[in-house]
Amino acid sequence: MFALFPGMLSYVHGLSASLIRVLANVSTYLILDGSPASLRPSKKRVQIALSLLTFAAVVFRAEVALYLGPLALQALFLRWITFIGLLKVGLVSGLLSVTLTAAVDSYFWHQLVWPEFSGIYFNVILGKSSEWGVDPPFVYFTRHLPRMAMSCAGLLVVSLRDWRLRRLLLPPLCFMGIISALGHKEWRFIV
Repeated sequence: MFALFPGMLSYVHGLSASLIRVLANVSTYLILDGSPASLRPSKKRVQIALSLLTFAAVVFRAEVALYLGPLALQALFLRWITFIGLLKVGLVSGLLSVTLTAAVDSYFWHQLVWPEFSGIYFNVILGKSSEWGVDPPFVYFTRHLPRMAMSCAGLLVVSLRDWRLRRLLLPPLCFMGIISALGHKEWRFIV
């Protein structure tokens, strides 16, 4: 199908990136929404947020898992969710997501396939991502993030006055630190 419509591949890739942003924003909303005086989000909201991010990581972009991991650990540490609750959410949403994506993609590819695992295997395990170019380890922090933050620096400073937003800074910073270990870096990986 992509051979017949070459522009379709970039459309599908752009669509998945847009869907990831929607899922990530809804997840953040679920964690942040509530009374400013509330100390923690409800367990149900945390479970839904983690489920949505698991779905996004399994179906659309595996690197979302690098954000999901620190967020899940933070949720455990802050007692937003129990270990057993986290395990249940991870297993159920992960298995359902793998089943869904493998069924749909295997149908279209005419073989058993989980595309995001194939991408991880090719890019990370085999190290083929470096064939697309290699940047220094801290390029996200020194080049990409400052450029992206220029347009919203004032809003960023004002938003940091809210402790609910400050508590959510650690997972994205951990994400950028972890993804910095890969040689190939693009600004779109951290958007």
